Amino acid sequence: MKNGVILKLILMILLLRKKILKQISFPHCGNDVIECESLINNQKTNVFIKIERSTHAAFEVETKHLNILFENNYYQKIPQVIEYGTINDKNYLVLEKIQGYRLSEIFTENISKDLKQQYLINYGSELAIIHQISSDMFAAAKQRSINDLPKEEKYQNDSNIIIYINYLKENKPLIKFDTFIHGDFHYANILW
Repeated sequence: MKNGVILKLILMILLLRKKILKQISFPHCGNDVIECESLINNQKTNVFIKIERSTHAAFEVETKHLNILFENNYYQKIPQVIEYGTINDKNYLVLEKIQGYRLSEIFTENISKDLKQQYLINYGSELAIIHQISSDMFAAAKQRSINDLPKEEKYQNDSNIIIYINYLKENKPLIKFDTFIHGDFHYANILW
């Protein structure tokens, strides 16, 4: 079953449970996402429903990590996980919508270089906070395909790429300790 059909199926199930009042938008994201108006604790609240596109999404781990960050007040702008579940072998998350403007949207506005630099300094400060969080609280991350070199048949006839692949093979660092991965900490996911 295609993800679009699964998204509609999950939306319909949540509508039947009287948790979702209406659909609002489909923002551009790495997973299938729909913004909805929801009724939570008898209050109208906007939420995002995320449907995983692949098992690399690791929604169960994401749910645990978001809950740890939210419950320990690491940030003011961590979404609360409203619901996590599985329908038709696809995991989904219902997340509280946080008010704010995406840094990627702010940077498209006509703002001064100084103001952009200030945003980037603040962005770096937020990243420093992430680096202070103990990785002991979090589950090990799945190895992602981004860490892998392309298959040889993809480049075997291109001598230029072979040079770079050989360089990467010879210089790939050996990971000798656990690291905290924060791949979603990029300007399209940061709110101000």
